[in-house]
Amino acid sequence: MANNTNVSWGFPFKFDKSGRVARVGGKATSLPTNKELSQAVITCVKQIMFTSPGERVMNVNFGVDVDEFAFSPAGNHLTGLLEREMHTQINQWDARVEVTGTNVAIVQQTGEVVASFSLRYLDTDQDEVLNVHFN
Repeated sequence: MANNTNVSWGFPFKFDKSGRVARVGGKATSLPTNKELSQAVITCVKQIMFTSPGERVMNVNFGVDVDEFAFSPAGNHLTGLLEREMHTQINQWDARVEVTGTNVAIVQQTGEVVASFSLRYLDTDQDEVLNVHFN
């Protein structure tokens, strides 16, 4: 029987239709599909981005706190800070992937922030681009 270490609680925390805690990453007893692995990584990335440093008592350096940047002046300085911080945090806290590139853009008309990550899955050497939208 295979042991799937990619199974984790869904984010945001919720319950599934059976009343159990919703999970991502597939079943604990079988290896994940590429889609399940991608879903687990996306969940981890969102947890990193929406957690404030210091919010986790045992991991005080965990998180980016994108909300802190919400009221900062938009521009190259802001996008550069976000890119560096997200790149560093994902590489530090998610051992399944390596961030090979980041790009943060601000849509001027709506103020929406779009973060793109180029990821390499370390177990399979597959590459994926992950886009996360903040509004």
